[in-house]
Amino acid sequence: MSAGIGTVTKIDPQGRLHIPKDVMGVLGLNKNSPVIVTLDLEEGGFIKIYPAGEFLDAQTIETLKELKE
Repeated sequence: MSAGIGTVTKIDPQGRLHIPKDVMGVLGLNKNSPVIVTLDLEEGGFIKIYPAGEFLDAQTIETLKELKE
């Protein structure tokens, strides 16, 4: 599926990736939800966004947030 609803590649000075709130909404996620972003080079360079909670437990997500700060 291709939605064409914004750029997902903006990285700020702190190294954070900014995903437009419209994209997060289409995915059914809160705009500040933790996500895992991958770049699939084998299938044409598609960016894929997954809710982090599907793959990581809550403690791991919190630890990663603390390490980032």
